[in-house]
Amino acid sequence: KLVLVAADGARLEAVILRAGTGRTALCVSSQVGCAGGCVFCATGRQGWRRHLSAAEILDQLVLANRLLATEGRRVRNLVFMGMGEPLANEPALYAALETARSDRGFYLAERRLTVSTVGLPEAMVRCARRFPGVRLALSLHSARPAVRARLMPWARRHSLPALREAVRQVAAIQ
Repeated sequence: KLVLVAADGARLEAVILRAGTGRTALCVSSQVGCAGGCVFCATGRQGWRRHLSAAEILDQLVLANRLLATEGRRVRNLVFMGMGEPLANEPALYAALETARSDRGFYLAERRLTVSTVGLPEAMVRCARRFPGVRLALSLHSARPAVRARLMPWARRHSLPALREAVRQVAAIQ
């Protein structure tokens, strides 16, 4: 786990995941804190402070690769599942994804990029349309609406039927 300090003093986290096979993934943050308020999440209990810029998101990748170089490794998979809801910060997320996959950036294949979301249906579809090869992971946490709404306050705004339709659209794109 890396605890990073932004220029304004904000603290954010990234996590390096080292598999025994030699493959390495990095879980990056897209926000400082989170407005989601999920009861099981420490970041959600902190509240939301601000969005990270694309540069701040990509700095996490740069720093992780510097650390990993001493082990003869580099980040092979990038997962947007750290602090914050990535799809609540679409402009910076999309800019970071563009650079991560670009041959002038980090040259990661789209299939090695994953965006995890608590379920913002419209944003899920927009992301899939723009980046059809990027994987989307939905953190459902319960198929029972009442339980889901209690665990994840954003679930009150985004119903399971709306998520089902978004998943159907994303599957048709990908």
